[in-house]
Amino acid sequence: ETYGVIVYQEQVMKVVREMGGLSWEDTSLIRKAMSRILGNEFFEQFKKKFVAGAGKNGVEPEVAGKIWDQINTFGSWAFNKSHAVAYGYISYWCCWLKAHHPFEFAAATLNHEKDPQRKIELLREMRDEGIDYVAVTENSAAETWTSGTVDGKRVLIGPLSSIKGIGPKMAST
Repeated sequence: ETYGVIVYQEQVMKVVREMGGLSWEDTSLIRKAMSRILGNEFFEQFKKKFVAGAGKNGVEPEVAGKIWDQINTFGSWAFNKSHAVAYGYISYWCCWLKAHHPFEFAAATLNHEKDPQRKIELLREMRDEGIDYVAVTENSAAETWTSGTVDGKRVLIGPLSSIKGIGPKMAST
Protein backbone atom coordinates (compact mmCIF):
# COMPACT_ATOMS: atom_id res chain seq x y z
CA GLU A 1 0.00 0.00 0.00
CA THR A 2 2.81 2.45 0.79
CA TYR A 3 5.56 0.56 -1.09
CA GLY A 4 7.26 -0.62 2.09
CA VAL A 5 7.60 2.86 3.57
CA ILE A 6 5.98 3.28 6.95
CA VAL A 7 3.78 6.32 6.65
CA TYR A 8 0.92 5.73 9.05
CA GLN A 9 0.75 5.18 12.79
CA GLU A 10 -1.29 2.06 12.14
CA GLN A 11 1.67 0.55 10.29
CA VAL A 12 3.91 1.11 13.30
CA MET A 13 1.31 -0.56 15.49
CA LYS A 14 1.27 -3.57 13.18
CA VAL A 15 5.08 -3.84 13.21
CA VAL A 16 5.39 -3.64 17.01
CA ARG A 17 2.49 -6.04 17.51
CA GLU A 18 3.24 -8.65 14.85
CA MET A 19 7.03 -8.45 14.50
CA GLY A 20 7.93 -7.41 18.02
CA GLY A 21 5.23 -9.39 19.79
CA LEU A 22 4.31 -6.49 22.06
CA SER A 23 1.05 -6.72 23.97
CA TRP A 24 -1.97 -4.70 22.89
CA GLU A 25 -1.47 -2.56 25.98
CA ASP A 26 2.12 -1.70 25.00
CA THR A 27 1.08 -1.19 21.38
CA SER A 28 -1.60 1.26 22.51
CA LEU A 29 0.91 3.13 24.67
CA ILE A 30 3.25 3.44 21.69
CA ARG A 31 0.38 4.72 19.53
CA LYS A 32 -0.48 7.34 22.12
CA ALA A 33 3.17 8.30 22.41
CA MET A 34 3.39 8.84 18.65
CA SER A 35 0.33 11.09 18.78
CA ARG A 36 1.93 13.22 21.49
CA ILE A 37 5.36 13.07 19.87
CA LEU A 38 7.04 11.75 22.99
CA GLY A 39 10.77 11.40 22.65
CA ASN A 40 13.38 8.70 22.78
CA GLU A 41 13.16 8.44 26.58
CA PHE A 42 9.63 7.10 26.40
CA PHE A 43 10.19 4.71 23.50
CA GLU A 44 13.37 3.19 24.94
CA GLN A 45 11.37 1.42 27.66
CA PHE A 46 9.90 -0.85 24.95
CA LYS A 47 13.07 -1.54 22.93
CA LYS A 48 14.16 -4.67 24.83
CA LYS A 49 10.67 -6.17 24.57
CA PHE A 50 10.54 -5.42 20.85
CA VAL A 51 14.00 -6.86 20.07
CA ALA A 52 13.23 -9.98 22.13
CA GLY A 53 9.85 -10.47 20.44
CA ALA A 54 11.32 -9.90 17.00
CA GLY A 55 14.00 -12.50 17.82
CA LYS A 56 11.27 -15.05 18.50
CA ASN A 57 9.99 -14.27 14.99
CA GLY A 58 13.41 -14.91 13.43
CA VAL A 59 14.63 -11.32 13.17
CA GLU A 60 18.30 -10.78 14.04
CA PRO A 61 18.83 -8.45 17.06
CA GLU A 62 20.83 -5.92 14.98
CA VAL A 63 18.06 -5.73 12.37
CA ALA A 64 15.37 -5.49 15.04
CA GLY A 65 17.37 -2.70 16.71
CA LYS A 66 17.57 -0.74 13.44
CA ILE A 67 13.85 -1.18 12.85
CA TRP A 68 13.16 -0.03 16.40
CA ASP A 69 15.35 3.04 15.93
CA GLN A 70 13.32 3.98 12.85
CA ILE A 71 10.06 3.46 14.72
CA ASN A 72 11.44 5.45 17.64
CA THR A 73 11.80 8.60 15.54
CA PHE A 74 8.63 7.98 13.58
CA GLY A 75 6.34 9.93 15.90
CA SER A 76 7.70 13.27 14.80
CA TRP A 77 6.18 12.91 11.34
CA ALA A 78 3.72 9.98 11.50
CA PHE A 79 0.12 10.47 10.56
CA ASN A 80 -3.05 8.66 11.48
CA LYS A 81 -4.46 6.95 8.40
CA SER A 82 -8.10 7.72 9.20
CA HIS A 83 -7.21 11.41 9.46
CA ALA A 84 -5.40 11.23 6.13
CA VAL A 85 -8.49 9.69 4.52
CA ALA A 86 -10.82 12.28 6.06
CA TYR A 87 -8.60 15.18 4.93
CA GLY A 88 -8.39 13.60 1.49
CA TYR A 89 -12.17 13.49 1.18
CA ILE A 90 -12.53 17.09 2.34
CA SER A 91 -9.83 18.23 -0.09
CA TYR A 92 -11.46 16.35 -2.96
CA TRP A 93 -14.88 17.88 -2.31
CA CYS A 94 -13.43 21.37 -1.92
CA CYS A 95 -11.65 20.99 -5.27
CA TRP A 96 -14.82 19.67 -6.89
CA LEU A 97 -16.94 22.50 -5.49
CA LYS A 98 -14.39 25.10 -6.54
CA ALA A 99 -14.30 23.67 -10.09
CA HIS A 100 -18.06 23.21 -10.55
CA HIS A 101 -19.54 25.94 -8.34
CA PRO A 102 -16.81 28.60 -8.21
CA PHE A 103 -18.98 31.56 -7.13
CA GLU A 104 -20.68 29.67 -4.33
CA PHE A 105 -17.39 28.19 -3.17
CA ALA A 106 -15.72 31.61 -3.24
CA ALA A 107 -18.57 33.21 -1.27
CA ALA A 108 -18.51 30.45 1.35
CA THR A 109 -14.74 30.68 1.68
CA LEU A 110 -14.84 34.46 2.12
CA ASN A 111 -17.69 34.23 4.62
CA HIS A 112 -15.70 31.89 6.83
CA GLU A 113 -12.33 33.65 6.60
CA LYS A 114 -11.74 35.99 9.54
CA ASP A 115 -8.35 37.47 8.59
CA PRO A 116 -8.84 40.58 6.39
CA GLN A 117 -5.42 40.14 4.76
CA ARG A 118 -6.26 36.55 3.84
CA LYS A 119 -9.57 37.73 2.35
CA ILE A 120 -7.66 40.12 0.10
CA GLU A 121 -5.37 37.28 -0.99
CA LEU A 122 -8.40 35.10 -1.74
CA LEU A 123 -10.05 37.85 -3.78
CA ARG A 124 -6.84 38.32 -5.81
CA GLU A 125 -6.63 34.56 -6.39
CA MET A 126 -10.25 34.46 -7.54
CA ARG A 127 -9.77 37.40 -9.87
CA ASP A 128 -6.77 35.58 -11.38
CA GLU A 129 -9.10 32.60 -11.92
CA GLY A 130 -11.66 34.77 -13.72
CA ILE A 131 -14.06 35.37 -10.85
CA ASP A 132 -14.57 39.09 -10.48
CA TYR A 133 -16.04 40.81 -7.46
CA VAL A 134 -17.64 44.02 -6.34
CA ALA A 135 -16.83 45.04 -2.78
CA VAL A 136 -20.40 46.32 -2.27
CA THR A 137 -23.18 47.69 -4.44
CA GLU A 138 -25.58 50.49 -3.69
CA ASN A 139 -28.34 47.89 -3.43
CA SER A 140 -26.36 45.47 -1.26
CA ALA A 141 -28.43 44.14 1.56
CA ALA A 142 -26.67 40.89 2.19
CA GLU A 143 -24.83 40.31 5.43
CA THR A 144 -22.51 37.82 3.75
CA TRP A 145 -20.66 37.42 0.48
CA THR A 146 -23.03 36.36 -2.29
CA SER A 147 -22.97 36.04 -6.05
CA GLY A 148 -25.11 38.14 -8.30
CA THR A 149 -25.21 40.04 -11.56
CA VAL A 150 -23.76 43.50 -11.94
CA ASP A 151 -23.85 45.16 -15.38
CA GLY A 152 -24.84 41.84 -16.92
CA LYS A 153 -21.86 39.98 -15.52
CA ARG A 154 -21.90 37.38 -12.74
CA VAL A 155 -19.71 38.55 -9.86
CA LEU A 156 -19.18 38.10 -6.15
CA ILE A 157 -20.81 40.83 -4.13
CA GLY A 158 -19.38 41.81 -0.78
CA PRO A 159 -21.46 42.42 2.32
CA LEU A 160 -22.11 45.87 3.72
CA SER A 161 -20.15 44.82 6.78
CA SER A 162 -16.99 44.82 4.64
CA ILE A 163 -17.11 48.62 4.78
CA LYS A 164 -15.06 49.88 7.68
CA GLY A 165 -17.35 51.11 10.44
CA ILE A 166 -20.35 49.02 9.43
CA GLY A 167 -20.85 45.97 11.60
CA PRO A 168 -23.31 43.11 11.32
CA LYS A 169 -26.01 45.00 13.28
CA MET A 170 -25.95 48.06 11.02
CA ALA A 171 -25.65 45.90 7.88
CA SER A 172 -28.81 44.02 8.80
CA THR A 173 -30.96 47.17 9.10
